[in-house]
Amino acid sequence: MKKQIERKYVFGIIAISTVMAFQLNSYVTLADNNKSIEESTSLEVTQKDNSQSETSYSDSEIKETASSVTTQKTTTKEPEIVIERPVVSSELVKNKATLSWRAQNGIRGYEVYARQYKKKKFKKVADVTKPSFELGNLKPGCYYNIKVCGYTNVNGVVKKGGFSKPIVVMTNVKLVSAKSLQTATLNISWETSKKADGYEIQYSKKEDFSKSKKKRIANNSADMTNIYELVQNKKYYVRIRTYKTVRKKRIYSMWSKTKKCTIKNADSVINGNFKATDGFFEDSAFFGDSVMLGFGNYIKKKDKGYLDGAKMMGVGSYNLIQALMEDSELHPLYKGKHMAPHKIVKEMKAEKVFLFFGINDVCNVGGLEDTITHYTQFIEKMKKYNPDVEIYIISDTYTLKGSKMYVEFRERLHKLNSYMRTYCADNGYEYIDIASYLANSKGYLKSKYCSDGFLHQTYEAYVIWDKVLRNYAYTKNHSR
Repeated sequence: MKKQIERKYVFGIIAISTVMAFQLNSYVTLADNNKSIEESTSLEVTQKDNSQSETSYSDSEIKETASSVTTQKTTTKEPEIVIERPVVSSELVKNKATLSWRAQNGIRGYEVYARQYKKKKFKKVADVTKPSFELGNLKPGCYYNIKVCGYTNVNGVVKKGGFSKPIVVMTNVKLVSAKSLQTATLNISWETSKKADGYEIQYSKKEDFSKSKKKRIANNSADMTNIYELVQNKKYYVRIRTYKTVRKKRIYSMWSKTKKCTIKNADSVINGNFKATDGFFEDSAFFGDSVMLGFGNYIKKKDKGYLDGAKMMGVGSYNLIQALMEDSELHPLYKGKHMAPHKIVKEMKAEKVFLFFGINDVCNVGGLEDTITHYTQFIEKMKKYNPDVEIYIISDTYTLKGSKMYVEFRERLHKLNSYMRTYCADNGYEYIDIASYLANSKGYLKSKYCSDGFLHQTYEAYVIWDKVLRNYAYTKNHSR
């Protein structure tokens, strides 16, 4: 009896599996087999009652078995990979851009494209499998756009994702030196780049550049500049970066390496006794007002040919309005005639012109703006008639501390000196700072250098003039 029940049980299972595997479409056929299913169920109950060790199958297990047979005939479609747009970051070191972005699973690789500023098309520069790349050989002071896209292979066909947002890389130039060649002055030089629009210099007494100041130079051909009126005997830190203006927005490079320099005081610079100036002042002419006249009188007391025999053309109360005149009895004398400075330079074929103007203009004739206008007009006129002459601007010395009027004049002279320094740097002229050697910590003329309680100067002051000018000549000759 037991063997007969087991046979019926097995036959029932096979019948049901066969029905489910071939997915019979007729409900009639399923009805014909209901009896077998019922018998199978009855036998399963009887089996449980008789023996707990026998294996049993539930309705859910039967359905699962049938379903597994059915899915074997169904092909599953793999989900399509959506390639993300990379978010790229960059770090610039020694004009090498290190690019990085987040990796995406399922991506075969990445393509890197770059272009220089104003170039129309991007060029493919790399095909990488890792989410990083170092882009080297970038030109100094140049602006670059860089973008990245991911790609994969679908059934033998390469599929690319969207490009990342282009990042901007602005390369830097090398800071060559930071020295103090004159009192209270920082002399800076760097390698130039025609690709950049200009340079920005940052300097500070703090190594972390807190409370720093900046100086921007818009001339991309400039390779040096001077920063004046710094604290003597104090250490300064300096660095440089390039910039380019793109769609009215200024794009900066990273900062260069930092250089440090201790600012020299007056004694450390002017105490050198440089008797020989190696012909630096030959064929030179000095023009200016009564302060310049005083320096001319100082030179006259020296041996003949002192300061290489430079011509001293200072005139009392001389100002820029008078100097711009074509003919005037107020002009300096040359060969017995009153001649305009630009005519004297042309007549004597001078190679260098040293100018000391502005005190009478800001104090007596007009304001600061008019003085600046007249000064630049005078220089342009000098260059028009003497295109090969070298222009040297001597800083205006200050007033003695005194009344409110003195304070106002001193402030105007400081502003004029600041403007003329920048003007010289932008136009390729030389600027010689004498005022800092004669000034106290507050920016007034020291009392031992003042002869009249206002602004005219003593013999001791002109000794400083002499030393500063000869030291300047010595520095220029030995820097060539």
